[in-house]
Amino acid sequence: MSVLTRGLTLLDSLADLGEAGVAELSRRVGIDPSQVHRALRVLQQGAYVEQDPRTKKYRLSSRVVELASSYLRRVDIRIEARPALVQLQELTSHTAHLAILSRHYSVVIDHERGPSANSLDIVMGDLAPLHATALGKVLLAYLDNASLEQVLTELEYAPLTTHTMLSASDLRVQLRDIQARGYATDQEEAYRGVCCVAAPVFNWTGKVIAAMSISGPSWAIEPTLFPAIAQQVLTAADTLSRRLGYRVPRAIMSVAPQGLPDESLTPLHAGH
Repeated sequence: MSVLTRGLTLLDSLADLGEAGVAELSRRVGIDPSQVHRALRVLQQGAYVEQDPRTKKYRLSSRVVELASSYLRRVDIRIEARPALVQLQELTSHTAHLAILSRHYSVVIDHERGPSANSLDIVMGDLAPLHATALGKVLLAYLDNASLEQVLTELEYAPLTTHTMLSASDLRVQLRDIQARGYATDQEEAYRGVCCVAAPVFNWTGKVIAAMSISGPSWAIEPTLFPAIAQQVLTAADTLSRRLGYRVPRAIMSVAPQGLPDESLTPLHAGH
């Protein structure tokens, strides 16, 4: 293992652990303690790590944050999302969308159209209602309380179909469910014959900055298939979140590692 590889491995470990001593890092990465110590000294000289003078443990320095911030300022979410959108569409055979919040609407900023004749004719720049779409409900569910209450009181709750929710109280109940399970659904609430499943996209600070979804005909995206389809969407959204610098908190990782998708997606065969 080269010196550079050792250094990068130690930086990754410190990012996960928060802080650690030479012995703990040695056990974690499987490198001799003397080599770990030498690599840490090099990283410390470059201001990438710092050592607590009291505990003698090492942690990442602000220099790493500066490098990450410099990269993230130049990130174009549409460019980063494109591979995940394409793969999500190919694996589910449904249209994939990426949207952001803009006042009382979600704005579609990219999409990958599916082959179905029932696919939504929503293109980049289109506005979608927050109260009646999976994309909109995901974006609402992760707002802070003050912002959420302001939006809920200002929404018009237009009856787009017979399934549309028409009150803030009903929407609040559904938003709590979305927060609990981590994804949103739309059962013909905005468009007749069309169902959607959406998941949040987080940035490096842990804030939800976008939502990713798939939409398709209601006969193909039945409620019984929502959990399986949601796993595909969650995986794609998680992949994008990681590309934007998001790291799942250690407490969550230790409690439910099975809920963290891999970087690759698995084809969904149910209903096709």
